[in-house]
Amino acid sequence: MKKWTTKVRSDVRKIAKLDVKWSKIFFVTSQFARDKTRARIEDELSKECGIEVCILDREWIIDRVFSHKREAIAIEELEIIKSQPLEKRTGPTDTARRNELDDLLTKLREPLRHFSSDYGIAGAYLHAAVLARGLELPRHEVAGFFSQARQMAKKTKYVPQIVRAAYEHAWADNWWYDDIETAVQVYEEIEPHLKTMTEAAELEMYANLQSLMWVATMRGELDPESEKLWDRHDDLVSALQNQADDQSYPSNALQAETMLRFLELQPWNDDEGRSHDDILRDLANCFERSRNLPTYPLTRFTDSVVGLADFLEPSEGFDFLFGTMGSLIAERDGEVAVARLLMQQGQQLQKASRGKEAAIVLLRASVKAAKEECLELSIDAAFRAATCLTGEGTILAARLPALYAASLSCQWAGTEFHSAWFGSRSSRLLAWLDLSQGRLSAFLRWMGLTTNCLQELLQDGYEVANFSATYNDIERHLCGRLMCLGQEQIDRCSSLPQPLRWMGFQMAYFVVMYRTGRSDEIKSEWMSAYETTSEQMHEVFAKWEHESASLEVQTYLDDQVFVTECKLSQFACDVRSDAEIAVMTFADDVLGILELLLSTNAFEGIKFAEARIDLSFERGTVENADSPIVGVFNAEVPDRVRVVIADGAENWLTDPNNELVPSVYLRICSTIVQMASVQSNELVNQCVETAIEKVGIDSLFLSVPSLDLVAQLIGSNCYQFTDDMFDA
Repeated sequence: MKKWTTKVRSDVRKIAKLDVKWSKIFFVTSQFARDKTRARIEDELSKECGIEVCILDREWIIDRVFSHKREAIAIEELEIIKSQPLEKRTGPTDTARRNELDDLLTKLREPLRHFSSDYGIAGAYLHAAVLARGLELPRHEVAGFFSQARQMAKKTKYVPQIVRAAYEHAWADNWWYDDIETAVQVYEEIEPHLKTMTEAAELEMYANLQSLMWVATMRGELDPESEKLWDRHDDLVSALQNQADDQSYPSNALQAETMLRFLELQPWNDDEGRSHDDILRDLANCFERSRNLPTYPLTRFTDSVVGLADFLEPSEGFDFLFGTMGSLIAERDGEVAVARLLMQQGQQLQKASRGKEAAIVLLRASVKAAKEECLELSIDAAFRAATCLTGEGTILAARLPALYAASLSCQWAGTEFHSAWFGSRSSRLLAWLDLSQGRLSAFLRWMGLTTNCLQELLQDGYEVANFSATYNDIERHLCGRLMCLGQEQIDRCSSLPQPLRWMGFQMAYFVVMYRTGRSDEIKSEWMSAYETTSEQMHEVFAKWEHESASLEVQTYLDDQVFVTECKLSQFACDVRSDAEIAVMTFADDVLGILELLLSTNAFEGIKFAEARIDLSFERGTVENADSPIVGVFNAEVPDRVRVVIADGAENWLTDPNNELVPSVYLRICSTIVQMASVQSNELVNQCVETAIEKVGIDSLFLSVPSLDLVAQLIGSNCYQFTDDMFDA
């Protein structure tokens, strides 16, 4: 086969020599073209021949086949599968649409019999067009229905219907067929009617069409001057202001005022007269005044607000607006509706790469949705929050929502498909947290839970190939720690090979087998898996052992005290914890809450010392205290915080009626921040209170205390390395 690089040069040079002068040359190849090579050759030939050259390769062809749903044509023309033609499956929604469209078309064949006026016929054709669009029928069929609807609307001479039919046609052509020209033509057609519109909902159609054209100008497809967009914008603002001033129809006036605020927030509006915060507060005021106006379209407007998160910076005005929206929606539709709103906002923030803000919003959504009828939404929000926090590097904070998601979803595993999915991902995240801190026993137990969930998914036919990349990262880290174990420690791992294989960690299986003196038993498997000789296998492991010898990586099996380094966003701690589940989980809870509080912007004005904090969690005796857990600042040892946990603290912590539990955690967090800061304790405490308000007390304690949750999921001896860990 001739290389595409040779052929494109030959073909383009031949075309350039023709008498006809082309403005652009497209070269299509069935071969794969590397991005850098393609760009270089396009640039080279464009400069050489004076004609823009565009190279489309195999990836482009495949993308167009699938994105435009042309699989059936490709299969038929290329004769890929002759005996099994591709059939489109119709779901219940499309079946209902199809039946409704067929019934409507039957009536339209005898319009005078079924419709009393041209208005009814126009409405029927418009509805047929919307149904055909939803069914993804060929464009010419959809356009035919829209054309009939517009013609019949003109016969009625009823302006709102004329505008509505034209608007729906333009909207469909833009979003379904990526054609902005229809919107341009339609706006020119309906523009003379702008000043005759009497309802804000009618003017909203003009605003939406203008938005489409503004976006097209930002993409370079339209010129704002030639399309008179600024003049049209001013005309729309004037029409909306007239309706906003007409208080004889309060709901309509408020809708118009709300739309004016939205127009001020659009990214193409370069009027710097008012700050976004002022506009957002005015928008919140509009929503607040809608309380006694049942016809005000609050839901539609709040959905539009969610989209603003893509381009507006976080601010007090934005938070105030969402707070107002939440209280109004809670009154109208209940807390579940608020949870869905917060979920949308969190997803928008996540897409905008604002992970910490997204996590806080998603945590609130999880709390709002923590009801039996919508637990899946609560789990989804919590897992997304954990994902955002992990992406921001705040993995200790991520543990809190991940543990909540795992505790709920794994209780359902085996009966609910999606719960096993969430269970596998959240327990895997928790496994990664313990592995990163060298807790091998807890890591293996979390991975055992993950594997059980994955097996549930496999039984339901779920494809788990998308987990492989993450598994590879975990296994690399695990193998590195196994190679760094001392000989006495690795000998205690002699029972691990089969569980590791069951979990899908093949390389970790080989590592343990090799290091425990069973290399002869894995020779054939190794050579089959990696196509190497046994000598090469020994060379690989010898080199790996040599490189690992110089690494200072601490991995614990069941030591009396676990030591780890905790790097928070503003300072670092050296953490020591007694290896008991009550002490370990309490330490993890404190550090998770602390990291979540520090992830807010409440501490921006606080200066922190460079010294590391020595933080210990240990069993001991607590006297004359309001709880069996107390943080102790030892003035004789600078930068040290001791947290003493007395016997019986477990029952005190997990008592659901104990209202003192949150204050104990927050007091210890405040003490740690005070130790790390160079500023007054009063100022630090104010910042802590602000951070608590930003996150929300319910969000902070979503899975705290976590003692019972961890014990239920991976056992009360989860930090002890035993040979029978996987017997169950």
